Amino acid sequence: MTASPEDQLSGQGEPPGENWGHRLVRNFLHPFVVFGAPCFITLLLIYLLVVAFRHNLTSGLRSFAAILLPLVLSSFVLVFRKELLEKLGRIKVYWGFIGAGAVGFGLLVLVRGMADLPTPIPVPELVLSTCLSVLVFGYASLPANRILSLFYGTVVGFLIHVVLLGWPL
Repeated sequence: MTASPEDQLSGQGEPPGENWGHRLVRNFLHPFVVFGAPCFITLLLIYLLVVAFRHNLTSGLRSFAAILLPLVLSSFVLVFRKELLEKLGRIKVYWGFIGAGAVGFGLLVLVRGMADLPTPIPVPELVLSTCLSVLVFGYASLPANRILSLFYGTVVGFLIHVVLLGWPL
């Protein structure tokens, strides 16, 4: 038996606890957060890498190394010392959300302040790549309910930055 259009709009005829709002969150908003945070960080890293290579070859290579360093270290930890990543799972969900929100906001402040400055140490690339590593390798090794608070917090921090201060670049 199919539900009438009125029942579908009111949520009647759906499985218990499941309506169009739940489907919207599950099928659109949640994937946007889970894929959006790493993709946005990756795009910022690519931008910083291009800027560094435009400056000179040495800056570009340092930027590239700064991007790879946290990723390589995190993959080492995932393969050989997974228990270190599992410590992230001990963080309370709300503290993880708040902390990740502050980090997300701070990342964009850092990018805004240092993106076009040639520095001997590529700090924005190191910090952004470290954040990306925590999200990606944490997702690969932790229960979803724990690590997802970091994804959501990071995206909220990004959005607060854009609302209050504008686009970081």
